[in-house]
Amino acid sequence: MNTRIFCGPTLRGVEIERHLPSASIAGPIALGDVIAALDDGVERIAIVDGFFDQRQPVWHKEILFALHAGVQVLGAASMGALRAVELEHFGMRGIGKIFELYRDGWLERDDEVTVVHAAASEGYRALSDALVNMRFTFRKAARAAIISDEFAEHCAGLSEQLFYAERTYQTVLSVAARDATRSTEAERLRTWLSEKSNHVDQKRADALELVQVLAGPPLPGARRSFAFANTDAWAQFLALRRAGR
Repeated sequence: MNTRIFCGPTLRGVEIERHLPSASIAGPIALGDVIAALDDGVERIAIVDGFFDQRQPVWHKEILFALHAGVQVLGAASMGALRAVELEHFGMRGIGKIFELYRDGWLERDDEVTVVHAAASEGYRALSDALVNMRFTFRKAARAAIISDEFAEHCAGLSEQLFYAERTYQTVLSVAARDATRSTEAERLRTWLSEKSNHVDQKRADALELVQVLAGPPLPGARRSFAFANTDAWAQFLALRRAGR
C-alpha cells in the first residue's frame, strides 16, 4: 500500500525505513500536505509530528477529506495522537499509549507533546523535552526509589509551568534545587538522569508502534459514513493549494 509518513523530531527516518522501505517519509505535517499526498496517489497517511508554529498546522478538514475519499489515516505520539483523538469518530486510527491517554482524558494539554526542534537540515533534532516524556520519566524514577512520589509530582508540576521551548530536565532540576529542602532529591535525580537509558521516550515508543502496525497485515477499512461539507471556501482552498499558493 502506498504510504506516506509525516515524522520529525520523534523518530528518525532511518528507523522507519528499516521496517517500511517502500514508504515515503516526509517531515512534520503542515497545512496542505494531506492534499499533496492525495494528489500523489497516497493510499495511507500516517501522522506522527506536525508543525503548529513555524507553519500552519494541518487542518482537520483536510484529514476528513482524505477519510471521506477512503484513504486510511493513522496517528500517534504527537500531532498524530491529537488529531486521532479529535477525528476518531470519523475513522482516523490512533495508535499508542499517548493517544489512549488523550482519548481517556488523562492528558488534556496540547503542549504535553510539543517540543522545539532544529531545521530539516539537522534532521528536526529535538531541542527541548516533551512534557509527557518527562512525566513518565519522573514516575520511573519514583518507582526505582530514586526520588519520592511527591517529588516526582513536584517536578511534573514545575515542568508544566515552563514554556514548551524552555522545557528541559536541566531547567526543571535547576529550579527544584533552589529549594533547600528538595536539593538532595534533585541531585539524586540529576545523577540518575545522566544515564540516557533512564529517560522514558514514550513518544518514540508510540511512533515505533505505529510503524510496526503499518508494516504488519493490512488493516480493515475504517471508512465511516459522514457528510463532507464541500463548501465554496473548501473548493477555493483546494484550488489555491493545487496552484502552489
